[in-house]
Amino acid sequence: MRFTIKKELVKKALNIPEIEFPKYTSQIINLAGSNSKATNPKTVGQMSDLTVESGARTIKEWREFYTHKKPGKHKIAADKIEDMIRNLREAMEYINREMIDKWVDDLLINKTFYGFLNQGAILEHMSKRLNLTLTQAKPEDEAIGIDGYLGGWPVSVKPDSYKNKAALQEGIQCPIIYYEKTSYGIRVDASEFNEKEKT
Repeated sequence: MRFTIKKELVKKALNIPEIEFPKYTSQIINLAGSNSKATNPKTVGQMSDLTVESGARTIKEWREFYTHKKPGKHKIAADKIEDMIRNLREAMEYINREMIDKWVDDLLINKTFYGFLNQGAILEHMSKRLNLTLTQAKPEDEAIGIDGYLGGWPVSVKPDSYKNKAALQEGIQCPIIYYEKTSYGIRVDASEFNEKEKT
């Protein structure tokens, strides 16, 4: 049996208040929180562990547990977000149509081409490193997320940020090789492929 319970019903069952924010403000605060790392585990604690540890059955119990266990963390997170909002406000002053055109061009032309070539460079490097034949993907392969074949095994090459997009990962039925661009080159995580190669 499969079914979906709407989040509104879940919140109602748990007596979680529905808080409304003016349009776009929540997205901006979320961006500021992400950029400032205000709500990452180092700042506010590992929430998945804390909720289990708390044993809370009501939102009141959870609030009491968290504020006792992590005193002052709420303020630290809010301060970091406020500082980042200030930075974003200042940055907004620089944004005009010319800059937007430049950003769009950089994304569509430069970054897309660089990202596309990253895939080829990574597959070439792994082919030589592991002494495996490299076969380029065909259009029908690319349509299902395959970027090439190493030693006959299909692989997909994705940026590290793809790890956060679980729903997209589920659509790819082969090992994913992740990469992250750094100031000195490309950091590659081929652990999924290495596991596949062992089996």
